[in-house]
Amino acid sequence: MSKELLRKVLVIAALMLALLVPLQMISGLVEERQGQRHSVLEEIAQSSSGPQHIVGPVLVVPYRVKTVVQEEVLIHQNGQANTVVRSKDVFTDKLLTAMPKTLTLTGQVKTATLYRGLHQALTFTAATTLKGNFELDMVALASDPSVTIGEAYLAMGIRDVRGIRNIPRMDWQGKTLLFQPESRLDELGSGIHARLPRLDYSQVGQFGFSLPLELMGTSALSFTPVGKDTRVTLAADWPHPSFFGQSLPTARQVRADGFTADWQTSWLNTESTRPKDPDTKSNGSLTQHHMGVRFIQPVDEYQQAERAMKYAILFVLLTFTGFFLFEMLKKLPIHPMQYALVGAALAMFYLLLIALSEHTEFALAYVVASSACVVLIGFYLSFVLQHWRRGAAFGAMLSVLYATLYVLLQSEDNALLLGAVLLFWALAAVMVLTRRLDWYRVAAAKTAA
Repeated sequence: MSKELLRKVLVIAALMLALLVPLQMISGLVEERQGQRHSVLEEIAQSSSGPQHIVGPVLVVPYRVKTVVQEEVLIHQNGQANTVVRSKDVFTDKLLTAMPKTLTLTGQVKTATLYRGLHQALTFTAATTLKGNFELDMVALASDPSVTIGEAYLAMGIRDVRGIRNIPRMDWQGKTLLFQPESRLDELGSGIHARLPRLDYSQVGQFGFSLPLELMGTSALSFTPVGKDTRVTLAADWPHPSFFGQSLPTARQVRADGFTADWQTSWLNTESTRPKDPDTKSNGSLTQHHMGVRFIQPVDEYQQAERAMKYAILFVLLTFTGFFLFEMLKKLPIHPMQYALVGAALAMFYLLLIALSEHTEFALAYVVASSACVVLIGFYLSFVLQHWRRGAAFGAMLSVLYATLYVLLQSEDNALLLGAVLLFWALAAVMVLTRRLDWYRVAAAKTAA
């Protein structure tokens, strides 16, 4: 290879490396805008309420166990030390937690969008009703003279109590119970509780309940199946759900105007509701098993732009390769500055895409940004390559590349396959176009020129 040809290849490679600087700056801009949006979402959540998680209700019975222990006491009397055995009462406070025998939760979810500048956050209001019954067996404890049973209460865990929109009133065996702040059970975290009327522990008790609960939150709604048999039914007006947790819906239906989902679990397949030793302080982790739904945005413009940035250097490589082949095949010299200007126009596409996608749908922003760059580069190259048809041909090539990139962005699962096929066809095109090219003669001609 002649020095002239080698110098041209090195200059093109240096230009590609130089273009990494503005591309990296644009990539940093995407991360910065993502951070700003995340801050706005957190600010909205702090001013209203965040993702919601419901645990309960759980029936809690505090009791105290008296144990008589013998201890030796050293007594000094008349100059002599004597050891006396005395009895001492030791009291230990414990909790018995009972899970619902059956628990049914039904909910109707309505979503709304809050705007803060250019950014938006999805909020929801869930009108839920919890119904079920408890089976409480404390006959053995109640008959033990060393046990003193305290006032029983119901505890519910709610992740963000600021989202409670109504005054929770529970129908308990025909009586109305009012809830108060705090769950009073450490494992539940934040929440509410309600004192129960005096219970009859001399026999196994059956207690039915019904609780309407209206919650407001952002982005996600989830539950812990505390019932031995738990059934959850949700209906929402948001058509883009993402179900998560240890248990997925047993049935779901997603429509253009919303979705419905049903969950069903039993204590046989969850850890939170399995029977524990009633003498232990707690009943195991009550929140380790969860299930729910996230209300996701179908198109995240920043994630799409970030993915598009990964193919930026490939665009530059393919475009510069096309220039170089045209220069070799048509013997029409292209100045490095012209390479640089076209590379700058390619980088400008990503900046336009980010800016436009903040004000309109991503698809429309992509079409506008790519069309503007194709027209600009095609117009410029019609003069650089000394014919409008040549500029139009390069514009058509860029249009195909932009269309392929959009397909890659929309087909996340097949992105690797499509990208590999694109590179293969690009390499195949170069090899086919240069199959009869005598590189030694080209190098000699450029040196003579």
